[in-house]
Amino acid sequence: KEPVTLEGYMMCAKCALKESDKCQSVLKVGEVKYYLKDNKVAKDNHAKVCSGSAKAMVTGTVKDKKGKMVLTATAIEYK
Repeated sequence: KEPVTLEGYMMCAKCALKESDKCQSVLKVGEVKYYLKDNKVAKDNHAKVCSGSAKAMVTGTVKDKKGKMVLTATAIEYK
């Protein structure tokens, strides 16, 4: 899979979106939500968006898992 760079708003699936019972970073680009795979890059950058949202640019690979877009981040840059 080719790496992509997406820009949108990073937020928490539990705290901001109320979609999960555990914290997970989500990048919202327009109406599309990309759920970040739980890796070191995602964990290291989650605190900034756990109780709010922030404009971010995320580089990584995207996979469609049963209609849910999963983004494996290799870099996150907050704007």
